[in-house]
Order: sequence, then C-alpha cells, then structure tokens
Amino acid sequence: AQPLSTSSSSSSSAAPSNGGSYVPPSQRVMKRSPSMPSINNEQKPQMMTLQPTSDLSSGSSLKQMKKSPSLVVISDSKKVEEKKLAPSSSSLTAAAAGKSDLAASSRPKGIKKSVSMSSISMDDKNNGALKCTSLEEIVGQIYPLTKYQAGCRFLQKKLEEQPDPVHVSLVFNEVYEHLVELMTDPYGQYLVPKLMFYCDKAQRQSIVTKIAPKIASFACHTYGIHGVQKILEYLTDDQVDTFVEVIKPTVISLGKDAKGNYLLQSFLKQFTPEKNQYIFDAVTANIVDVCTHKVGCTLVNKCIDHANPIQLAAIMESVAKNCLPLVQDQFGNYVVQHILDNKPSFAPIISTSMLGNIPMLCVQKFSSNVIEKCLQVSVNKNPELYDAIMKEVTDANLLELLQDKYANFVIQTALDVANDEQHAHLVKMILPYIHQIKTPYVMHIQKKILQV
Repeated sequence: AQPLSTSSSSSSSAAPSNGGSYVPPSQRVMKRSPSMPSINNEQKPQMMTLQPTSDLSSGSSLKQMKKSPSLVVISDSKKVEEKKLAPSSSSLTAAAAGKSDLAASSRPKGIKKSVSMSSISMDDKNNGALKCTSLEEIVGQIYPLTKYQAGCRFLQKKLEEQPDPVHVSLVFNEVYEHLVELMTDPYGQYLVPKLMFYCDKAQRQSIVTKIAPKIASFACHTYGIHGVQKILEYLTDDQVDTFVEVIKPTVISLGKDAKGNYLLQSFLKQFTPEKNQYIFDAVTANIVDVCTHKVGCTLVNKCIDHANPIQLAAIMESVAKNCLPLVQDQFGNYVVQHILDNKPSFAPIISTSMLGNIPMLCVQKFSSNVIEKCLQVSVNKNPELYDAIMKEVTDANLLELLQDKYANFVIQTALDVANDEQHAHLVKMILPYIHQIKTPYVMHIQKKILQV
C-alpha cells in the first residue's frame, strides 16, 4: 500500500501508480508497524482517576492500585519512628536504670559514688557556696581530685586557708605514693610545690627522696619542668646535693634539651657558683658540642654570666682554643659575640686566637659578624688589635673583599669605628679600587669614605 497523505483532498484525486484499483480513504487499512504495539479497545489500559480525600482516607480507592513495596517500608519505618519518639513509661524507667548502671561501672574505682567533682563545685541553691567546705569531708578521695583542675585548685586553696599540720598531713598522706605520677600531671604538678611549701622538714625530705631519682625525666617533661623549678625554692643544702648527684651525669643531655636546660639555668640562678661547679666542668669539657647546639649555646651564655672568676677563666680558655670552629658555626658564633659584649676584658684573647685567618673569616656569614664585633670592642681599649685585624684585611685581595657580600660590611664597620688616623689610612688603601667595584656595595663604601 502507498503511504497515505495527510490531506484528504489530495488522496482522493490521486490514483495509484501501479495501476491497481482505487480504494477510498475510508476503506483503507493501515498496516501495523512491527515496532508499534497493537492497540485495541479491549486492551486499552484503565486510567486511574483521582478520588476525593475522604475516599483516600477510607482506603476504597486503593482497591484498583496495588501497594508498592516501598510504601510498606515507609509506613513501617514511620511506625518505628513514632515508637522511638514516644517511648512508654516502662522503657524510660529501664533506660534510666541502664544509664545509672553504666555510669556506676565507668566511674573510677578510687572515687565513691557519693564523692565526685560535683561535691566541691558551686551550689546554686546555697547562693554559690561550696558543697564541700573542708578536707575532712573528702578523706580517702584526695588523690583522685588532684587529676581535675577544680579538684586541684580546691586542695591548694584549703592548704592556704588551713596550713596547720593536721590538714597538711591529710593531703600529704594520700598523695605521697603518687608523687611521681603527679609531677607530670597537667594539674597535679601545681599541687606538689604547694604541698612542699607547707610541709614540715621530715615531710619535705620524704618528698625529695621520692622524686629525686626521676628528677632528670621530670625536667624534660612539658609539665614536670614547672614543678621541679618551683620545688628548688624550698630545698636545703643537703637536699640540693641529693638532686645534684642525680643530675651530674646528665648535664650535657639536659643542656641540649628544650625543657631540661631550664632546670640547669634555675640551678645557676638560685645557687652559688661553687654549688654549680659540676655544670661548669661539664660545659668546659664539651664546649664545642654544647656551643654548636641551638639550645646548648644559651646554657653556655648563662654559665658565662653566673661564673666566678676561676670558672670564667676556664670557659674563656676553652673557647679560645676552639674559636675558629665556633665563630663559623650558626650557633657557636653567638657565644663568642656574647663574650665580646658582656666580658670585653677577654676580647684580646678571643681576637688573637683568630689572627692569621681574618680574610677567610670575613667572607663567611657567621664569622664576619664576629670580626665586626671585635673591631667595635678593640678600637678604643685595644687599638693595636684593631690595627692587626685591618692589616690582614688590607694585605689580602682588597678588591675581592670590597665586592664580597659579607666582607664589605666588615670594611664599612672598620670605617665607622676608626679614629681619624686609622680612617685616613684605610681610605688611602681603598681609593685605588673604588672605581673597580662592580657591586651595589660601592655606594655604601663611598658614603663611609666621605664621612670624616
């Protein structure tokens, strides 16, 4: 059959091209396409019509529509949620009982149910008064309270209010066996020095004997170092000797520790140089190892500040012997500069130990700073030393030094601190090279030359 035209007038007038008989449009039968399903009146799908709300609530309109499995799941889940949201009174009672059992099982064994942190907190019903007002009410529970901030503060306050032997002994007897643990506790480390302050001599000696073997480990601990430093304030000479015997083998390791070096600094500040002789002996024997450490160099500076003349001379001799490696180190050069700034009488010893290597030290980052410091210190008190240093500079390749990024600052400093005679001599040596300098530093050197 020929394809039908959409226009009825054109189809009625057109004859078939194959010579067959003409069929009116009303009698023509359209062949079914294989991809098109047959549509009969009997097989037309029944269209679902929306029912009123009242019918939906009664469920009469759902007879023709099958319930989707997802609807069942949704309805069941809603019922479950409703049950969860509205628990029965019996379930509430059981849940409360379960929580109380869980709280009782998780409560530390050392704390009884009747005594907890709430027993020492503020009571709103009594105008902010403390629920617990005395140490007698928490006897047997003092140690657990030291692990809490509020509990530790409460105990310290009670020691301040009632520092009599009875109340001090209450705290001492319960925490004595736990002193090692409390020394590194975030809150307990504040209680131990406070207790040490109010204890009698016998109790203090017991505390020292208890914590002395661990004093080095406490010093390297973030919290322990604070407690140890405070305890040092209450020690007798014999008790200090007990600590010294423990610390003596570990001076170098403590001096290079970020926390432990503060313990040695506390010893240097609070006790006599003779009592700290063991620190000076260890530092002098390991001067390069300690000075070239980023933390150890600060300990050496503290030793220089607190040493007696004999100890200071021993340190200066050791530094002078190892001056070349120290001034070239990123940390050791600060020790040498500290000596030049605070102990200028030893500047000749330090400067003389560097003679013969001045040009080499001028072109290095760290040692060039030391050479500048030597020039500043020696120009007035020891002009011969200034001349000796500058003679090595001018006898070397002066043009190379003038163009060096570090050595040019040494020459600028020499021009700044020189007297008139020294300034004129140095300018005379620099002028032949002034037009050959091809670095930006020439501008600064020209300004220094013009300044008289």
